[in-house]
Amino acid sequence: SYKEGCIRKKDCQRIVDAIINRENEASTGMGKGVAVPHVKDSAFDNVVAVVGQSTRGIDFSALDRQLVYSIILLISPTEQPDKHLQAMEKIFRHLQQDKFRSFLRQAQTRTQIEDLLKEADENPSW
Repeated sequence: SYKEGCIRKKDCQRIVDAIINRENEASTGMGKGVAVPHVKDSAFDNVVAVVGQSTRGIDFSALDRQLVYSIILLISPTEQPDKHLQAMEKIFRHLQQDKFRSFLRQAQTRTQIEDLLKEADENPSW
């Protein structure tokens, strides 16, 4: 299900710091214009995904050295590593599809992104 406001304001700086620390370990820029930063945090009971888009592209030190245009941030509960792995597997499966990446990059609204994710879940073979 999709819901706005899943990240409380008081948690934001801690999450940002965790993301920066994670990126300093190794870039999550997977190539082909996409990055999937991911962190675990004890304040979360469920996996939260946040999608960000850049029209100019961001230097994310991606594997293919190309700019990143779509970022999918995953925040998972610390105590539930299985949920983290399941979410990562699902996102990476979708991102392997050229069509999914293309539509993701073109998406401009929350509704378009939600529809794309639902379509990808329902039609995994695209």
